Amino acid sequence: MYNDGYKLVILTNESNIERHKNKRQQAVDSKVGRLDNFIECVKAPIQVFIACGLGKGKDIPDDPYHKPNPGMWWLMAQHFNSGIEIDMDQ
Repeated sequence: MYNDGYKLVILTNESNIERHKNKRQQAVDSKVGRLDNFIECVKAPIQVFIACGLGKGKDIPDDPYHKPNPGMWWLMAQHFNSGIEIDMDQ
């Protein structure tokens, strides 16, 4: 798809990062390492957004960036898409 002119973006929920309060950096490094390995295999530029919140649950307010909420998408589209307009029909 990259060779056809599409921008590749990964939007991922990683609530396990928030749950590892004492080992948060280890959890982040592990996730980033797996993503880096994947991107290296794909051999194409990929933009990545990671929602680390716990999402909605008992005593947890809804996180607008945690999928299925569209917060990460709108953040990318409005602020991190290099001014490229997104054609939703495509």
